[in-house]
Amino acid sequence: MPQTTTNAVWLKTMDDSSNQVYQWTANMGTPGKLLHRIPFQHPAQLYNIMMYLRQQQTFNTLFTSIFNKGTYQSGTEDPAKMTRTLSLDEILMASESDDKLLIEVMTWHAPRMIQLSLSPPASRQYPFVSIPIIIDIPTSKACQPCVRLDSPIMDLDVSKGKEMVWNPRIFNQDKMNKVLQEEFKIFDLVAWIWKTIEQNEGNYWLERPLKRSHTSMMDLDDGFVGSQQI
Repeated sequence: MPQTTTNAVWLKTMDDSSNQVYQWTANMGTPGKLLHRIPFQHPAQLYNIMMYLRQQQTFNTLFTSIFNKGTYQSGTEDPAKMTRTLSLDEILMASESDDKLLIEVMTWHAPRMIQLSLSPPASRQYPFVSIPIIIDIPTSKACQPCVRLDSPIMDLDVSKGKEMVWNPRIFNQDKMNKVLQEEFKIFDLVAWIWKTIEQNEGNYWLERPLKRSHTSMMDLDDGFVGSQQI
């Protein structure tokens, strides 16, 4: 399916955190339908109908929490200014004066899922970081959207018996779920994640002994023996 990223951006200004800039990546040619009524033949069918309606409503609430008239920015960058290739030092210098968070949003599996790619400001320690965040909206529990990381394991070094995993002190699934389910606002979740990253001094990852190849975020906790911050 062809994909496109809109030229427009949506800016969420935060009072006590870095501002957030959103872009939406959509599928080209994805059909949509506007429903005016849903016929049914027996009251027993209403349960399943209501589940799907709640799922769509939750998706709409989360999506419009960031994509709305209040956050829409019509101006785009002049392409003529983007012709010169920037060095890493220039990128890092620009990041020091611009601390906005860049978030790319994908809704290829709507209304079941919203995918976020969070790019924090570049630093000397981590010049380029992209945090893959998935918001699942289960049909059976649409009012309880769940947050998880798309790639729990960053890197495997089987020869040395080690693996790199996202720091669970930052990306705590229960806490991320609680933040999102309080107000159903994606920018609150992003702000909480960024504040937690700052509190942990930008230590996105942990290095730990390799246990098995299918390790998931659910296996990690703050009490893991042998974890070492890097």
